Amino acid sequence: MQTQLLPKHLYSLDVLRGIAALAVVFWHWKHFLVYGTGLDLEFINFPELDYDRQPLFPLFEPFYSQGIRAVDLFFCISGFVFYWLYSNRVREGEVDLRQFSVLRFSRLYPLHFVTLITVASLQAFILVEQGRFFIFETNDFYHFILSLFFLSGLGLGSPYSFNAPVWSVSAEVLVYFLFFAACRRGWARPWQLAFFVSVGFLLQEASLPANFDAYGGRVMIGRCVAGFFIGGLTFYLARYLLKRGLSRGFRVAIFGLSIFLWWAAPDRHLGLFYTVVLYPMTLLSLVMLETWVRLPLRRLSWLGDISYSIYLIHFPLQILLVIMLPLLGMNPDFFFTPTALFAFFGVLIALGLASFHWLERPAEEWLRNRLLERGNP
Repeated sequence: MQTQLLPKHLYSLDVLRGIAALAVVFWHWKHFLVYGTGLDLEFINFPELDYDRQPLFPLFEPFYSQGIRAVDLFFCISGFVFYWLYSNRVREGEVDLRQFSVLRFSRLYPLHFVTLITVASLQAFILVEQGRFFIFETNDFYHFILSLFFLSGLGLGSPYSFNAPVWSVSAEVLVYFLFFAACRRGWARPWQLAFFVSVGFLLQEASLPANFDAYGGRVMIGRCVAGFFIGGLTFYLARYLLKRGLSRGFRVAIFGLSIFLWWAAPDRHLGLFYTVVLYPMTLLSLVMLETWVRLPLRRLSWLGDISYSIYLIHFPLQILLVIMLPLLGMNPDFFFTPTALFAFFGVLIALGLASFHWLERPAEEWLRNRLLERGNP
């Protein structure tokens, strides 16, 4: 059983999830470069922008230029964790569909709803004050409804609306139920997970109706399916290796190989390497290491707790700062100083901690107490 081979908590995965969330924030710092240029940015690069202006660019260049890849790392971590914690319980009927739905809804929806309303309000204000929305222009009623029901990343409309980073959460919600159905059917063998991975990659290349394909829904869903089930395969590989009783040298070799792969990682044009090789190897090496030695990471596990908060709060915080800057009599060049970078991350982490402890955790407990008749599974 999983619980006999893995500890109750893997703090290294918490830290990795937190770092991934912060990497996405670095990637989106270009929003401050784009705003006011008249360009229509949707998560892509523009060569005419001076990316070197971003604060401490030589130091954080990998995050500024590759931070978007952290979304696929999120998918991979989720797949590993869900197969570790839920696959047996779902298969054996310990967690039914209603319980599973409540567990995910109570964790994801409260902050999503609050940030959606916040972004809608801030975008309306900045439209009146400055004549245009901040970065993402598609903020109509239809797209609000899509966002409200976690449908923004499923190809039904532009994913780049309101709190746009939520597209990945909406894709993951869909995959959660694919995972649940697969587990209930007993589809947990490695070749079956590999089949889902293949479907994810094929979906990214498929030809679908124009009104769907135009919004990139197939790519977004495909990325999530592939990454999630690669994470599941990584869990089964980790469990297999742990059953064999690994030597110290083998564990060190796996960790060393992971470090080497990060150093040798190719450029952005070889994204398949990250999803198929680098991320699974990173998860495997951390699990092998943490099940061998006690890593001093428990005090940093809060980074994992607030990773979702960081991911959902950073864009509304950007809008708020753009609104406040003229009121404070400050020049937009402020966003390209180290002071702005550190201040932004400090405020964001503080808001993430406040959100987790005073909004997400209480709301989660309240919803579960009222929606689950038999308590929390």
